[in-house]
Amino acid sequence: MDYTTDFPRHLVMTKVPRKMKSMCCDINCTESYLIDDIGTLSVFNTQTKRIVYRTTLPSLGYKILVSAKAQFLLFLDVRMSLHVYRILRPFRLLEIDSIPNTYNFVFTSDCDKSPLSFVTLSIDRVTLTQYTYFNGQQQVANTKKISFVAAHLVTNPTFSEIAVASNKEVIILSSDLLTLHYEDLNFRIAGVAYSGELLFALAGCCLKNIEKDPKEIRQRALQGKLEKISKDVHLPLGDPTVITSHQRHIVVGDRNKIYAIDTRSGRVAFVSKLPPQALVYNIFTNEKMNLFVAHVLNLPVVVEILSDDMYAQESGLLKSVELKDYKVVFANIPESQTTRNNSDLPPSVPASTYSVFVGKFGDNLTAKDVKDAFQSSFGPVLKVRTFPGHCFVDFKDDISMNKALKHHTFMVGQYEVTINVASKNSKR
Repeated sequence: MDYTTDFPRHLVMTKVPRKMKSMCCDINCTESYLIDDIGTLSVFNTQTKRIVYRTTLPSLGYKILVSAKAQFLLFLDVRMSLHVYRILRPFRLLEIDSIPNTYNFVFTSDCDKSPLSFVTLSIDRVTLTQYTYFNGQQQVANTKKISFVAAHLVTNPTFSEIAVASNKEVIILSSDLLTLHYEDLNFRIAGVAYSGELLFALAGCCLKNIEKDPKEIRQRALQGKLEKISKDVHLPLGDPTVITSHQRHIVVGDRNKIYAIDTRSGRVAFVSKLPPQALVYNIFTNEKMNLFVAHVLNLPVVVEILSDDMYAQESGLLKSVELKDYKVVFANIPESQTTRNNSDLPPSVPASTYSVFVGKFGDNLTAKDVKDAFQSSFGPVLKVRTFPGHCFVDFKDDISMNKALKHHTFMVGQYEVTINVASKNSKR
């Protein structure tokens, strides 16, 4: 059964020239920054539905983040180097730094009223480093080692806290890496996200609140300074795959559905269903929640969900409807203009019809490690083809491949890799 609320909504899918590897948005979701499968960065204006800027990055990439007001850009390439860019307007990128051996990263300031600041998680996944830049000059402010191998790294909407989590442990740090709270949990963590100042961990079909100081929070709730929350927030649709922070809600991607849930009341604000072949990989929204932008796998589209008054018309009353009110529009950059010389690219043609792209494949892993882990969890593997920073797993059948694609991240031994759709970006 498909659920939605009856507020005004509009679902637009804008076709882009190539499949996306990573996407991010500014704080208002007016600009989307896209990395495609041949290493091209495109800036997509969500209001005009146009690609307003396009450039070739130094290499293929894993992840991209833009600061709140789109003044700085962080780009992690397949060699695990983090490139730091200043965004000049009219659009131009100026690289100001490159940081090697990076696994993950988050901004720790808005980079507008405050200097550029971010925290990196190194490839050992236990070392955190805070970088701050004054007048374009780097200062390494703080370095901290945590006691577990991290899988998740997020910051709260005000950039005052950082949450780092493994599959069962979580540590909350201040923006300058001072420890605020540590907890060894009795459930498996599938993701973490902030709802305002409150941290939640995704465990199955529940959001579980991680309290920094339970006594303080309860006391503030009794005084009326903080609305009392439930320890667990039930997710009603059954198969959550990704969660995203918001000032009050948490936004959930549930395979091909997107919805927001109020963590104080547990009420679902809305649900919007995408085409059945879409798999939600990441979601971005603004403070008013009148615009959502989603990165989906399997489709070369930017998904936008628009509403004139989505936040104000929040409703906990769900009804069953059939959603057909979406349309597809096309970005104004033809695919022929985004081609790149194949001699610059690694040989990435899947060897079988049922291949997946595996990222974050470091020197600490072998093809045998990946083959054994994937075969035991998903199904028969024909071959693993390795390249610097990534590899391809060739499955015997589509059932095994689809099982693997349900996981955005996967543990191979003690190391986490990413799983994505294999892109035929070379014809050699």
